[in-house]
Amino acid sequence: MDELVPPKMMKDLYNKSRSNLKRLEQFTNGTHNDTWMCPGYYEALMRFVPEALRSHHTSKNLASTLDSDTLESITSI
Repeated sequence: MDELVPPKMMKDLYNKSRSNLKRLEQFTNGTHNDTWMCPGYYEALMRFVPEALRSHHTSKNLASTLDSDTLESITSI
């Protein structure tokens, strides 16, 4: 459990966010400084990043600049 940002505070922040693009991922045994080592962390990150980039580019009318090759290179890191 994250002792610096307790789960309740994390959920409150998530619920108060007005963003249409937000995710609340929970990782068993994840703490503030080592969640990055939990199984599934990078998979969750790689699901979110392309979606966020698409959303950003679409909102800026730049969707044409994010082609499938660019997205592929981002997700294969």
